[in-house]
Amino acid sequence: MNAYEWTKPHIASGFTLASMKRRSESIINCSIRALEDNYDLLEGEKIVLFVTDDNGCVMYAIGDEELNLKMKELGIKEGSFLTEDKIGTNAVSFCIETCMPSEVIGYEHFKRGLHDMLTIASPIIDAYGKLIGTIAMVRYADTACRDNVMITSLCAKEVGLQLHILSEQKIMNRLLSAHNAALDYMEDGVITWDSEQIISYVSPQVGTLLNVDANTLLGRNMLRAVRFSPDVTRSIEQGESVRRHQTTFEIDNQFVDAVVTYQFSSDGTNLLFIHPVDHTNVLYRRNAVSDIQHSFDSLNYHSPQMQHAISVARRLLEAREPVLITGEEGVGKGQLSLVMHNESHYCRGDFVSFNCNSFEADQLAEQLLGVCEGEERPSKFELADNGTLYISHIESLSMKLQLALLKFIDSGFVTRSDTQQSIKINLQLITSSSQNLRERMEQGLFSRQLYYALSSNELYIPPLRERREDIVSLVERFVNLFERQHHVSVSFDREIMNLLVNFAWSGNVSQLKNVVNRILLNRNQDKITEQDIPEHIKSLIDEQSVTRVVKTMTLEEVEKRAIVQAWKEFDGRMQDMANALDIGRTTLWRKIKKYQLLPLFEEK
Repeated sequence: MNAYEWTKPHIASGFTLASMKRRSESIINCSIRALEDNYDLLEGEKIVLFVTDDNGCVMYAIGDEELNLKMKELGIKEGSFLTEDKIGTNAVSFCIETCMPSEVIGYEHFKRGLHDMLTIASPIIDAYGKLIGTIAMVRYADTACRDNVMITSLCAKEVGLQLHILSEQKIMNRLLSAHNAALDYMEDGVITWDSEQIISYVSPQVGTLLNVDANTLLGRNMLRAVRFSPDVTRSIEQGESVRRHQTTFEIDNQFVDAVVTYQFSSDGTNLLFIHPVDHTNVLYRRNAVSDIQHSFDSLNYHSPQMQHAISVARRLLEAREPVLITGEEGVGKGQLSLVMHNESHYCRGDFVSFNCNSFEADQLAEQLLGVCEGEERPSKFELADNGTLYISHIESLSMKLQLALLKFIDSGFVTRSDTQQSIKINLQLITSSSQNLRERMEQGLFSRQLYYALSSNELYIPPLRERREDIVSLVERFVNLFERQHHVSVSFDREIMNLLVNFAWSGNVSQLKNVVNRILLNRNQDKITEQDIPEHIKSLIDEQSVTRVVKTMTLEEVEKRAIVQAWKEFDGRMQDMANALDIGRTTLWRKIKKYQLLPLFEEK
């Protein structure tokens, strides 16, 4: 190579240059801003800044017009290869060879054409430590200063950092795209929310599974947008995992059954997976296991009798012995048993209901205790393991089954009807009866030992006619449910409400619900009046109602009359009156003063 003759470098152009620029597009884009910013900071200085690829090919250049023109005369421009075989010793080739910042001043260049120049180059290193290009500077040798290498090095590090960030963003975007694609195509619905309870992601399946517009949930408070059952709410508040738990949501004023899995992450993210309900797996189980409609908060009763019953039910949640719920047909024994299941520590298990009146006497044993041979059928105890078994109409059990139930209560083991193998079971046992079990025991129709085992935790629900204060709230509950199902707004005329309050509901809550629903379905307008009540229902009410005066009595008048009647029956003995009315003495005195009955009693 002749040091005194200048040979222009190889120059790529056309399709070749365009292809090389596409390959180095990310390096060029990240370098342009860094080079322009540094050139602006060095305003007035005669320099040229450029970026090369890993082969030393100039991809982009910016700088002083005079110096830039001289470089072009030497053939150093976009597309030029700054290699030693053509232009001799230079900083770019040194940098590529050593992967370190390099500086070549004046006569250190082999070619005489560069003796009045200073070239500086610093490597651009990727995240894996590989050289992918250089940031170079050219200026006149007589303007050399100590900061030249530092300028190119900082610029190269800035470009490398931007490339690293860009690479991480691309990786995250790919992962996010794969993540979103997986969530979009999986059958489960997914809802995520942060530590502030704000919903951040809702998968498309959520809309289908919960029957809502999924987009309307984004940005809302999770615990306000979706009302969970008490057990799921507790798990969310305490950060406890829930796996494939069947429950019911209240969302946008409608109730939706679902199977859910909840997971809390250490970064504060909450994930809720909503699985499609597999109805084939709930053949023996109640579908709405943790129905949000069945919690103590949902029992909006106002009568002192029901307030007392609910207080007793809360205390019984901690009892290890079985619970016996008694009361007339239709008073709500099954509903209260489901509430006790949902509020107990057995709520994670299944709620299994067994009606002894649903089978013939010879079928009860197989249905309750299960069978091993032939078409194997698990016992109801096994299905309710770690959950709650609710046995209604327990008085219909044969003496043999009563002894089997007593054995389970004493030992915790159950034996199928056609085998001697015992199975250990852990569950909450709730039974109910509409008959007087003590009388049946005295008649020899019910096991004395089983009665003693059940009656230690007996809970009595009085008939609806003895707690008329609850009728209004029950009617409102039935109307609200009807309104949500049919998207209407309905109200009852005051006279009709008084008529319902003073009706002698022999079928209790079940009969009230049936009558209210039939009135709502047969109405002529949304304001229910006497003309909207079908004749067959009106005649039924007229037959069992008390006198017309009683029909128009308000709830306060009913309560006032009850106190006066108790005064007459017990001759003013306050303790006996309070016991008969099932309220405390203090409450009785307060009501006597409220209704201004004290002067009347003093006269007597």
